[in-house]
Formats: sequence, structure tokens, C-alpha cells
Amino acid sequence: MGTSDVHGLIDWDYTEKGNHRPITLVFAKEKSLPSIKEALFAGRTVAIYNDLWVGKAMYMMPLLEASIKVESAKYAEESNVLQITLKNVTSSDLLFQNDSEYTFYDSSPVFEIEAGQTKTLHLKTLQRKTSVELKLRALGCFVAPETQPVVTWMVNPDN
Repeated sequence: MGTSDVHGLIDWDYTEKGNHRPITLVFAKEKSLPSIKEALFAGRTVAIYNDLWVGKAMYMMPLLEASIKVESAKYAEESNVLQITLKNVTSSDLLFQNDSEYTFYDSSPVFEIEAGQTKTLHLKTLQRKTSVELKLRALGCFVAPETQPVVTWMVNPDN
């Protein structure tokens, strides 16, 4: 669970320091107190504090998959560089590492997608593909001690 032990004003401990309050996302079956209680006791939660996410893989993976949207994928003019634009639809900045078979054309394998923003990756596929598996390790997320989840998207480039 994401909680705090605030004894002062929330603004002093979080807002003025540029932090967010810890929160617990609860995966309840319905929007009711008994359902929320049942989900909490069953451990169907992901705790979030600033850009750190912690939870069981079975809840973290769908959350991460829903947090990043593939907006477009197309090859750069007459090249084998696939331009993939991703959008972070969350309120957290997300840090990733490329775990794909292919490397990036013009950047480090570690990159951030800020909250609500897009990022275009340039993947060197060596030859034009009809589909590419994009695998990203979520560096700010943990599903077990020292274990970060790897999220996979099948990307189908527009030709």
C-alpha cells in the first residue's frame, strides 16, 4: 500500500517540494466499499509514490500496458529505421530501458516519457518488417525485490 505518515500540512510535505502524495490503486470488482475492502485484503493493488510503482506482476502488467499507447509506427523515408511514437497517458513520468531485439538509431537505450507526453523512438530493424516486437523494461516499477517488469507491444508499421 502507498501511504504516508503526515503530521503537518500536505502542501508542506509534498506539493511545495515537487512531490506527489503516495497513492494506492485498488483493483476492485465494483465501485463499492465492500468490493474495495475485498480487493485490499486480496492484495489487488499497485502503490505509486512520485514515479515509483510497486505491485504484483498480475496487476502491474495490465496497468503498464494501458499506460503507454502506440500512437504511430512508420518507417523513415527509404530507410530501415522504424519511428514509433508512444504516449504516456498517466500522471507519472515513466522511465524505460529498451529490451528489444533491435537498438535505437539515435539515442541511449534508457529514456523517459513524461506524464501526458509523447516520445518518438527510432528503432533500427536492419530491414523493413511488417511487425516488430517492442520490449521495454519499466525501470521505475517493481513487481518483486530488484525485479522490474518488461512490457511488450506488437507494433505494425504503416507502409
